[in-house]
Order: sequence, then structure tokens, then C-alpha cells
Amino acid sequence: MENFIDDILLSERAAYQWLATAAGGIAAEDIPDESAELLPDGRLRIFCQMADGRLLAETIVEASDWKWSGARH
Repeated sequence: MENFIDDILLSERAAYQWLATAAGGIAAEDIPDESAELLPDGRLRIFCQMADGRLLAETIVEASDWKWSGARH
């Protein structure tokens, strides 16, 4: 799976949604880099996975709440 988190822009609503999901009682320095995955229906899955493969946080962003940054697409 290709990670393209740096190539997307989130709407304000989606950004707050992700921050609320990822911030759940975890110190910022313990949160690994986010990853993004494009779903077949155009939605975006954003997630953090620990080095041991454990899923730390995940949210699904509606297709209308994200777009390519222009650097890639």
C-alpha cells in the first residue's frame, strides 16, 4: 500500500475529525506518522499504526472532505 498523506488536503471538518480521533489520551511524541489509503468509493482512510502493527487511531474521511494537494495529482 502506498502512503500519500503528504499529497492531500483535508477540509477543516476532516482535520478536526482526525485530530479528535488521534489525540485520544496519547502523548504527541508517542504518535507515529499518519498514513493515508484511498478507498474504492473515493473516501480516504487515515490511520496511525504502531511499529508492532497495532492500530492506534483510524478515521474515514468522506470524498467531499479531502482533495489532492496538487503536488501529485
